[in-house]
Amino acid sequence: MMASGAQPSSRTAAALLVGAALSGFDAGAVGYVLPALRATTGVDAQGASWLVSTYVAAMLVGIPLAGAAVARFGALRLFQICLMLAAAGALLALTAPGLPAVLAGRSVQGLGQGPLLPLAATLVAQHWPAGQQGRLVGALSLAYGVAFLAATGVAPPLLGHWGWRAGFALSLLTAAAALAATWNVGGPSAAPPEVEAAKVHKPSRAGLRALMQREMAAIALLSLGTGVGQAMLVWFPTLAIARLGVPALATSILMLPLVVGGIAATVAITALLDRMGARRLLAIGAAAALIGVVLAVLAPPSRLAFMAGAGAFGLGIVGLCGGPLRYAAARAVPAGGQGLAQSAVALLTNLGLLGGSLLLGALASGSGHPGGEGAGITTALVTTGMAMALSFVALAALRPHLPEAAPAAPAASNRA
Repeated sequence: MMASGAQPSSRTAAALLVGAALSGFDAGAVGYVLPALRATTGVDAQGASWLVSTYVAAMLVGIPLAGAAVARFGALRLFQICLMLAAAGALLALTAPGLPAVLAGRSVQGLGQGPLLPLAATLVAQHWPAGQQGRLVGALSLAYGVAFLAATGVAPPLLGHWGWRAGFALSLLTAAAALAATWNVGGPSAAPPEVEAAKVHKPSRAGLRALMQREMAAIALLSLGTGVGQAMLVWFPTLAIARLGVPALATSILMLPLVVGGIAATVAITALLDRMGARRLLAIGAAAALIGVVLAVLAPPSRLAFMAGAGAFGLGIVGLCGGPLRYAAARAVPAGGQGLAQSAVALLTNLGLLGGSLLLGALASGSGHPGGEGAGITTALVTTGMAMALSFVALAALRPHLPEAAPAAPAASNRA
């Protein structure tokens, strides 16, 4: 563990990146597990949506628990515990005899994976200089995106050959690798910095008050809308099957622009977040996400329109959730409240993801829809897209996020 006030090591940063990649890998693979599970078990769209919903519901439990426990146990120790839970959940789902046990495994996965990114962002906000935080938060998002890309390339052929359980086998291996990377980081005998320096890490009254101010309210609304967008992203492979009539394995090619767009967003965020601030990048992400919905969901069905829309949507959603919201919270709340602030961003994002997933599952069912399941999926995505768009009004309430200025040049604080 890192000693209070010490310069964080490169090994610590690498451990956080590997841990963050686990969530990206699972997010990339689950979009292909959904249709594979349906094809094998015959479960309908609403039933399959619980593969996401139970996971997110467990995340909603794990995130606030971890946020409240940071001051007592330390963010890094909790990070390791969460990796152990993620591995245990993947193992349970992999060996499950039926769908109920698979859903139980997904719940354990969600309990462990949910707090990973907020805990990593908390460590960054507490231990790295302010002028370097945007770069590392962006790097966390880049690790997420690279793992997402790896999942979309590896999952379809493995699922086609070995079945849907292969997705959980890959998640188990990734969790084990992440845990190995974090083991004994900084030495086994060092005490948690939150215990050694409670004045820095214990949530202060000022930190709690900062959670209730206008900028955090705007970040909260944007987090909810971003979660709805993430729920839509999971359904894009199913949308391609329903609208374009392509086989499940062919969706990996159509989804490549979405992944490339997400990777491009994370690279841009890593390079620009410290300089441009969160508000501008969030506005760009919102615009790209809306363009993506129009092209992929509302334009006349074609592979070209779908791929262009998927690319724009990936760019937009990652631009919204891939660092700027966490960076905005890091700047809006003092260090003593970072555990709660980062957990709030993650919790509300996943509340949006859960609500969007349930709405999509209910509306996407072909029963009762005059156009069948394909039309039902389109209607579901349009409805959730409108809910996402409503959250973007909160952009107007965000203050400019000031880059770190040199003490001798206070005039530089006017930049956004």
